[in-house]
Amino acid sequence: MENKALHIVSFDVPFSPNYGGIIDVYNRAKALKEAGWEIHLHCFEYGRGRDFETSDCATKVHYYERKKTLLDFFSFLPFIVKSRADQTLFHNLTQDNHPVLLEGQHTAFFANSLQKAGKKVAIRQHNVEWEYYQQLAQQERSLVKKWFFILESYKLKIHLYSLKKIPFLAITPADTLSFQSAGFTTHYLPPVITENATVIEERTQRFGLFHGKLSVQENHAAVLRLCAEHIKSPLPFPVKIAGINPSDSLRKKVQEAGFELIANPSHEAMEALKNTAAVHFLFSAQVSGIKFKLLESLKTRALCIATPALVAGSDLAEFCSVWNEETQLSDFIAAQDQPTNEELTNRWETIANRFHPTKTTELIAELFA
Repeated sequence: MENKALHIVSFDVPFSPNYGGIIDVYNRAKALKEAGWEIHLHCFEYGRGRDFETSDCATKVHYYERKKTLLDFFSFLPFIVKSRADQTLFHNLTQDNHPVLLEGQHTAFFANSLQKAGKKVAIRQHNVEWEYYQQLAQQERSLVKKWFFILESYKLKIHLYSLKKIPFLAITPADTLSFQSAGFTTHYLPPVITENATVIEERTQRFGLFHGKLSVQENHAAVLRLCAEHIKSPLPFPVKIAGINPSDSLRKKVQEAGFELIANPSHEAMEALKNTAAVHFLFSAQVSGIKFKLLESLKTRALCIATPALVAGSDLAEFCSVWNEETQLSDFIAAQDQPTNEELTNRWETIANRFHPTKTTELIAELFA
């Protein structure tokens, strides 16, 4: 390809990259830009600001308002798709012949129209979205939210099958097989994991860490589970809960459990926590794509304790101590050993090779040749 230029449409603003899906967007765009691609990044902004016109992951950044109206809830289209249907975006994408990478089903409102207009288009699938919403519905206690998730799951599944002519880039081997078995043209594109910019401490500090976007229901539930386990049988070390936008109810539960809550830490502070914790708690009851907290945690020296759902389909369970939740967490921890230097070296080398940036740059070049 002579003119290596690409439009990337992101469901959210990837600055700063401080939660799972948006880390995937940022790292991939940065890897492509460093490989010589001209990246035109299009972002839907709904609270993260419009502070950058260029960045280390984009040649040019365009912003669009995510328009959420009551009528969108009653649309036949999924709410996460309909609320990102901006005609200005379509206009901007059709002003040249550059290919388009749509980040998530969220951004796929114009996918078929773009292809009919002669554009090369692909969709990065961060998970099987309708299954993710189905699992949210199963866990939700509020009847209103539960019905929203049920309807959204149904709409997402119908909408997914309208995208049969668009190639998918799946995030895990398991998701790749799932889409392929359903008749979609699908390629496996692993996430890009960057090398640590900070030096990993030779020694860890004796505390456990749970980190993530705390406003997300599955992370909220995971923290509550961790609190409940500690109250039932105290864990043998202090625990820190770090992440963005915890609710007041979650703050109260963390305080009652005697854990330390670090709300909205800076990127530097979060990196320091991840790199010094002796234990990372990687809890989730939902199977969906791959969790970036898993990848980020495996880059450290920590013992990684994960629930089966969190590592499902990731091919990374061998590097974690998988807690089956049938035993008390405190007893499970007591039976674990910190990883040896040999085990850490093997872990780090596997992560570096499996998620190397060239896997992204080579596939994108081939796909959009």
